[in-house]
Amino acid sequence: MKKIYLFIFCLAFASCTPIRKLYVKYGAAKPMLDKRNDGITRIFFDRYGTLYPDIGIDDNDIMNNDSNLYRLFANHPDLLKTACQTHLLPDNSSADDLQQKLIDDISSLLNDKARDKKVVILIHGFNKHPQQPVDSNSVEEFRLMREKIIAFNTDGNFHFVEIYWDGCTWANGSEIALIKGVNSAKIWNNAQAASNLVGTQLRRILEKIGNDNTVIITHSLGAGVITTALFNVDKFSLNKQDNFFRQKVWKAYEAYPTPVRKFRVGMLAAAIPGKNTFDEYLCRTPQDNGVRDNYYFVLGYNTNDIIITKWLFAHKFGSTTLGSRLDEVRATNIILKNFGVREIDPVSFSISNGKQQTQHAFSAYIANTGAMDTFLTKVFQ
Repeated sequence: MKKIYLFIFCLAFASCTPIRKLYVKYGAAKPMLDKRNDGITRIFFDRYGTLYPDIGIDDNDIMNNDSNLYRLFANHPDLLKTACQTHLLPDNSSADDLQQKLIDDISSLLNDKARDKKVVILIHGFNKHPQQPVDSNSVEEFRLMREKIIAFNTDGNFHFVEIYWDGCTWANGSEIALIKGVNSAKIWNNAQAASNLVGTQLRRILEKIGNDNTVIITHSLGAGVITTALFNVDKFSLNKQDNFFRQKVWKAYEAYPTPVRKFRVGMLAAAIPGKNTFDEYLCRTPQDNGVRDNYYFVLGYNTNDIIITKWLFAHKFGSTTLGSRLDEVRATNIILKNFGVREIDPVSFSISNGKQQTQHAFSAYIANTGAMDTFLTKVFQ
């Protein structure tokens, strides 16, 4: 019997999809969603936090360049030139110039929209794709969240911002359950690194928002994106791969100031550690920026979520304890209390309609009406 299991295990590894095919490419999805012209601001990041420009890019070209837009532009300078022209930059502009222009343009747009509206930013988690399949469709989940917020706040005047980032997806790989499981393990480590890299670039946008009327709602590993954007989180181990990403993230931390405005952040099923994230809550750039308590966090936690509890292994394989263990929430709040700042406000999603809520999907949390109403009351109060 052991030989059979070993054979199946080896077969799964031999058949699992190459990681480059599991990255999320937005070359086709971005133009499709931009055509909706529905008043929603949609922002697309590659796995290194580089913003997608408003041009058509072939997904195969993105994949063949490791889903790295900087590499793509280096290998296809004609694409960079077209992107620069589209965004009114000189033809000889660099990829850095283009990234800065995109950040400036998005920030200006949000500040314009924020004049008479509340900005609501939505950030999805890992293993999401904007097109297929339905059970991991970030577009559909964002739609459900928008509708819930509007129904809950009938007198609200909102401008919604949807953050699409490359948290990998098995939608581009095999549909065989065993291979999906193998692919998921591969996805997770890459998605964790991407969440930090994307967060450092989202910071550059948030830092430019000019009012205190912004709400951010995240699901799953989206919590890793927003915490990295708001303060200097250092939760990488010191193995070779993590150290590479750690150096990139800390270089960005040193270069980009943390936001000084107030943000209200609601985190659903936060797939991040608690203590090992918020122990750096006061680590800001610059360190003496004079701001301490400008963020308010509401946490939707769930002790029955089978993804973030990992069948009692939430502290292993990339800690997801904040969203799944109340003792971790309490320990994290002790740290924040000692800092003299506002503690995380927890809301339980463990029970839905009288039954244990075991599903991890964004849509499952939205459908948990009682808990979601409490969550939104705290986030928007």
